[in-house]
Amino acid sequence: NAVIFNDNDFEVFVDANATNWNYKEFEMNAFNTTWDLTVSRPYGDGGGEVSCRVDPSPCFDMQPPLASAVKLNGTINDPAGAPDVGWTVEVALPIEQLMEKNADSAQKPQAGVFWRINFSRVQWALMVNGSAYVKT
Repeated sequence: NAVIFNDNDFEVFVDANATNWNYKEFEMNAFNTTWDLTVSRPYGDGGGEVSCRVDPSPCFDMQPPLASAVKLNGTINDPAGAPDVGWTVEVALPIEQLMEKNADSAQKPQAGVFWRINFSRVQWALMVNGSAYVKT
């Protein structure tokens, strides 16, 4: 688990009981570095990160962990390398862990049960400076 949103990443948000409380957030980057956490309630309502990174007890650390894989179409952080076209990520999330901390109101996905899910792509503007990329 590592903070990765300061660099380009892909994020998945899952709310198993559609309340915006104790929703799960998963981030991954082109190196396949991942971060999983729970957000106790919306940040605007005083919510915050619940993860082993900020507080070992109680913390959320998805076990079994999410499974993710990355396919590169180019290179990473090498402007002189092959043309960089992009990268693809595949994620498998364990249902039981998505329902954690929501056991009283979350139901497994089935007809008539609604979960909220959202996706976000963090993409920073970059420029080449010598042989490296820098944020603009």
